Amino acid sequence: MSKNSINSFIIGHNLSALVSANILSHVDYPFQLISQSFNWGGFFRGVSFNDSIYDIGSIYIELDAMHKKTNDQILNYDDLRLNESAHFMAFIRDFYADLKIDLRKISSPKMVLNGRIHEDCLLSNNLTFLRSLSKEQKALINSDTNLNNDHNQFHPSKKTEWPVSYSLDEVSRMNHGDFFHINIIEPFIQKLTNQRSRDMSAKYHRLLWVPMYYPQTILDSLDSDTTSLMVTDFYYPHNQCYCDVINDIMSNINASNVYSSTDLSFTDLENYLTNNSVWTLPLNSLLASKHIAVPAFDAETIGCVFLSFHRRFLTQDISSLFIIDHDIPFYRITNLTAMKTSQSDDIKLALEFNVNFSFEMLDINQLKKMRDDVFHWLRELNLISSHCEFFECHVKVFRHALKIPTFQNIEFATTAWHQAQNLFPNLLFSGAALPFWKHSLNDQILQGFKQAHTILEGRA
Repeated sequence: MSKNSINSFIIGHNLSALVSANILSHVDYPFQLISQSFNWGGFFRGVSFNDSIYDIGSIYIELDAMHKKTNDQILNYDDLRLNESAHFMAFIRDFYADLKIDLRKISSPKMVLNGRIHEDCLLSNNLTFLRSLSKEQKALINSDTNLNNDHNQFHPSKKTEWPVSYSLDEVSRMNHGDFFHINIIEPFIQKLTNQRSRDMSAKYHRLLWVPMYYPQTILDSLDSDTTSLMVTDFYYPHNQCYCDVINDIMSNINASNVYSSTDLSFTDLENYLTNNSVWTLPLNSLLASKHIAVPAFDAETIGCVFLSFHRRFLTQDISSLFIIDHDIPFYRITNLTAMKTSQSDDIKLALEFNVNFSFEMLDINQLKKMRDDVFHWLRELNLISSHCEFFECHVKVFRHALKIPTFQNIEFATTAWHQAQNLFPNLLFSGAALPFWKHSLNDQILQGFKQAHTILEGRA
């Protein structure tokens, strides 16, 4: 396909780029997908060791709009606003239906607190663990003046009005009380980010998986079943890894529409910056071409241990497990086999940790010792039997992978986004080009839809 016969170029290899390419392929629109990488799908492609494929931790698929008002006009999707994807869930459902992906509901996550496994309160809206607290602990919560303040300016019902300047620490304490914040929210934030919640914006709390409950909900949950809370259901491809979804998308894209080479420089990519181009890569090189430097983001290095062993050694069949306790280095453990609702004899686990937080407990350069330490912690959690033998144990480090919603990071990302829009008014943006709070699975799918439809409707 000659360059002159192509109307649009999609630059990048991430999920949003593939979704746009898939839609344009269906209608035989003349485009080309250009990439410096063969890692199609990016993070969502997972990793492989000796032909054994693992997802990088939990990939939660949400299909329910919950209480959000739905919107059937994909061009109305806002590239900057938080929590935008919930308004466009019909497009998410159509995406999987068109690919004929069999999605199955998975069991809700659990959490570890004080050495015990409870129902999860971070993602799953389940506060039943509060009923197991001592009388003294319940009395502390009941007497917290923050929880009994009916005129709380930080109340979650006013979340859309919160300025970015509200810290996660102050808002969580005002809504959850000191006990809940000190024992649940703050420890988990520190394990995940190696930083304190006082330096982060409350408005972006869900990027860190932490909830924001109404104060009355906390009080009501101390001695009663909070069945009125809306539980989020999560789904996953049946008997597949998420990389199989990526492969299904790629199979729909004609090979003649794809050009990838690790030898491509930014100068080469500049040749494809036409009016109908979609830029899905980070903005650094794009802005550098206009002599603008993007400041370095505060980003944490994340590690992941990938294990496999026989099912007979598994003692608890969880889907995923958030770990609050600081004496265990991992902040989340995912049973990838359970996520697939597979009855395979081989169990695959992914254990995620913040490298800087865990450096005294985990030595990522000593695989044999790490293997023994992982065995110890899985036994402590009663997830495996004492006779368990690992088929595989691999460690992979993702440097500067976790961008944290600090006040400075939010300012940097917002500024870079507006600069790119002003300097490249005829370009379309999606994926990694958008601010880091728009990089979720559903957001990338919707961005792919939006930019494909923008091109097809001639609005580029």
